[in-house]
Amino acid sequence: MSFPNTLAGSWLMTLRRIAPVPASASAALAVVLYASTLDNPFVYDDFRLIVENPAIQNLSSVLTVLARDMTRPVVALSYVADTAIWGSRPFGYHLTNVALHALNVLLAYWVAFFAADDWRRNGGGAHGFAPSPTVVATVTSVLTAAHPVMTQAAGYITARSELLYGTFFLGALLTARTWMRAGGWWRSITIPLWLLALLSKETAGMLPVVLWCYDAWVIAGDRDARWQRVKGLYAPMLAVVLLAGGARIALLVAEYPAGVGVNWPHVSAAVDAFWQYLALFVRPHDQTIMHTVPAARGLTLRAVAGLAGLPLLAVLIWRLRRIQGLISLGLLVAVALLLPGSALFVAGVGEPMAEHRAYISAMGFFLACGAMAGMAWHVAVSRGRGTVLLGVSAGLIALQFAGLTILRNQVWGSSVSLAEEAVRLSPGQWVPRLFLGETLRQNDRCGEAVPEYRAVLAQHGMESFTRVKLLACLVQTQQIADARSVLQQMQEGDRRAFCGAVPGSWCE
Repeated sequence: MSFPNTLAGSWLMTLRRIAPVPASASAALAVVLYASTLDNPFVYDDFRLIVENPAIQNLSSVLTVLARDMTRPVVALSYVADTAIWGSRPFGYHLTNVALHALNVLLAYWVAFFAADDWRRNGGGAHGFAPSPTVVATVTSVLTAAHPVMTQAAGYITARSELLYGTFFLGALLTARTWMRAGGWWRSITIPLWLLALLSKETAGMLPVVLWCYDAWVIAGDRDARWQRVKGLYAPMLAVVLLAGGARIALLVAEYPAGVGVNWPHVSAAVDAFWQYLALFVRPHDQTIMHTVPAARGLTLRAVAGLAGLPLLAVLIWRLRRIQGLISLGLLVAVALLLPGSALFVAGVGEPMAEHRAYISAMGFFLACGAMAGMAWHVAVSRGRGTVLLGVSAGLIALQFAGLTILRNQVWGSSVSLAEEAVRLSPGQWVPRLFLGETLRQNDRCGEAVPEYRAVLAQHGMESFTRVKLLACLVQTQQIADARSVLQQMQEGDRRAFCGAVPGSWCE
C-alpha cells in the first residue's frame, strides 16, 4: 500500500488542507496575547527554583539540577537550557513558556479536530449529534489561547511543568489515537511521549484513563479489537501508574512522617477547590496567584452540596458518553486531571488550589464547549438562520476573554501588585501576607516588608522563618532596637545561624 493511502498519509493530507487558517490563527492569537509577558519579572517560587538555585545559574552540574528536582527532571533541564541560551534574565524563561503555550494551542486544535472527526465516523451517538470538526477544534483552540484561566500557567515561569507535561500529554494522545485507528508503530511513539509527560508532572499518569475512555466512547467500533488495545497499551500503562503512585506515597510518608494523612478539613477544602476550578472555567473572576480555600468546620451546607455534586457530575459524564461523546470526554479530562493535585492535598501535601494546575484540565472543558458550539452551529446551518448571531456571539466572547487575559498579564507584570492582589482577596490569611513581605524584601523595599512580617507573626504563621526575614529587614533598615527584641524571641539555633550569617556587635 502506498504511503498516501495509509492513515498517516491521510492525516498529513488533512493537515495540509485545513490546518493553516484556524489552527495557526489560534496559535498566533496566543503569541499576541502573551507577548507582553516576556518582560515580566521573576515572582514567588521563581526565586527558589531559578534565581537562588546556584546549579542552574552557574550551570555547574546537570546532575545537581536533577537531584534537586528528581520527580520532574524534564522541567529542570528546560531551565538549564534557558539559562545556557538566554542567561539569568527572566526574558528567556518567559519566551520558552509563550512558545510552549502556542504549541499547546496547536495540539489542542488537533486533538479536538480528530476527536470530533472520530465521533462523526462513529455516527454521532444515539441522537446523531455530530458537529463539524473544524468548528469544534476552532472553538477549543481559541479558548485555549485566550481564556484568562490559562494566564498563570503561561505567564508564571515556575508553572513550566504544566506547559511541558501538556505538550507531551497532548502529543501522546494524538499518536495513541492514530494507533487506535491504524495500529503499527504509533504505539512506539506514544509510550516515550507519555514518559516525558510523567517526568514533567505526575498528573500525566491519568493518560491511560483518558485513552481508554476515548477508545470506548469516541471511536467505539469492534469490542474485541478494543480489548486488544486495552491489553496492549492502556492496562500496562495503568499498572505503571499504580506502581509509581505507590512509590510516590511511600516517598511522601518518608518525607513527611508526621504530616501525611487524610482528614475531613482537607477533604472539604479539596472538594471546594474543585468546584472553584470549574467556576473559573465558566466565569473567570477573582483570579490570584494564591487562592486560600478555608476548610469547613463540620458538615456545613456548602460542604455537603460540594460532596453531593461529585457523584451527580460523574453520572452526567457517564450518561453523556452515548449522547454526545465529545462533551463527555471533555468533562472527563477536566475532572480527571484535577484529581492528582487534590489527592496530594487531601494527604496533607501542598495547597488546595493553584490556577496553573488547571491548564490541561481547562482544555478538556474547552473541548466540551467546542462540542456544544459545534452542535449549535449545526442546528443553525440546518435551519438556514442564526449563523450570523452565533458567529457574532462567539466573537464577542473571545474578545472579552482576550481582554481579560491582557489585563491579567498586566497584573503579572509587577510582582508587588501580584502579591498585593493576593492579600486583598484573602485579607484574613497569613500566607498571602508572607508572600507580600517576601516580595517587598526581594524588591529592596524592606521598610514596607516589616509590617507584613509582623502581621504574619501575629497570626502565628511560619514563625521561625518569618522572624529570620523580619530580623534581616530590621537590620537592613537600621532599626537596631527592634532587631535586638526580635533576636531575643528567636530560638537559640536560629540565633546562631542568623548571627553567623549577619555578624555585628548588635548581635552580641
